[in-house]
Amino acid sequence: MPVYQYLGFRGGWLNGFKRGSFSWKDSYGKIDSIGVAVHVDEKGIKKNFMLLFYTQINKGTAEGENLLYKVNMTTTPCNFNVMRYWFICRFCGRRVGKLYLPSGGKYFGCRHCYDLTYRSCQEHSKKLDFFMRNPDLFAAI
Repeated sequence: MPVYQYLGFRGGWLNGFKRGSFSWKDSYGKIDSIGVAVHVDEKGIKKNFMLLFYTQINKGTAEGENLLYKVNMTTTPCNFNVMRYWFICRFCGRRVGKLYLPSGGKYFGCRHCYDLTYRSCQEHSKKLDFFMRNPDLFAAI
């Protein structure tokens, strides 16, 4: 989920300390959840951050490890005197709008650190198959 969808842009609504949780079903139908606490100082005196807390289950041993850590956030000015919020990746320090926790990952990070690509980059091109079956057409180009 992009940070701006969670944080919202309702002037003054987010200022201070807010908390909540998210729940979802994974691909196996199991319900997962994560707790979130956000601190935002719209005056810019204190640093903005988000606390994430969840239990990471080791699939081999079925033992759970409770994780609680801080993800720093920053802002950039936007139109109409509004601030846009960004996460700071804990691994590389990049300013990103989304953080990911891939299968086997322990902490949330950016797509660069986890070497994540878009699905379209992983799919095979049908045009390549066409030219492999018809090499004469490729030579004509």
